[in-house]
Amino acid sequence: MVLDGLVLWVAQPQQGKPSIFFLHGSIGNLETRTWKYSWLVKQGYGLVALGYPGSSGSKGRSSSKSIMNAAHKVYAALPKLIGTGPVVVMGESLGTGPAVRLVAELDRGAPQPIGLILQAPYASVYDLVRHQAGGLAQLFRGRNDPWPSAKLIRSVKLPLFVMHGGRDKYVPQAQGKAVFTGSPAKNKRFVFRKSASHGGIFAAKGVRPELVKWMQTLK
Repeated sequence: MVLDGLVLWVAQPQQGKPSIFFLHGSIGNLETRTWKYSWLVKQGYGLVALGYPGSSGSKGRSSSKSIMNAAHKVYAALPKLIGTGPVVVMGESLGTGPAVRLVAELDRGAPQPIGLILQAPYASVYDLVRHQAGGLAQLFRGRNDPWPSAKLIRSVKLPLFVMHGGRDKYVPQAQGKAVFTGSPAKNKRFVFRKSASHGGIFAAKGVRPELVKWMQTLK
């Protein structure tokens, strides 16, 4: 479906199940994650997956500002899309930054999600770029960093599930651990698989059963 020019993939939750607001990574688009969305829906979870501006058929140009505006707009529209049931925000790779910032920026009076899932999160864009292309990192220092997740997570008390692979060449697992450690959540889980790659952690042995088990603890 399309909401104000933004392409969304939407599935209704089964009775008693939460819905997942999914913010994907930088590689590919909505279609390349069909297998992941299908698995989530088969578990009974509702789904709203956002196609970023300039991607997956969504109108506009992609930037940190347009992505955040889109994330807030779609989150506010979730009751109309999937009803008023509980919501879990999920970020994947690049999408972990917008996911953390979204929940950190929500007004206290607004409906709050019941949990946050992060696949291969980075500590900040500065740290991410410093790892991948060190010479450009200075462009994202301080206030120029749109997604300083390790800093923002300190104010997020939501239950947290982080998954990270030991063979992640794009985001060192130490960055994911930094985000996890900074969270003040009482209910938080860090799932690490030494042999898993950046994109392979979601399919690594035992990860998804642990995710389902954690989801069952949310209220």
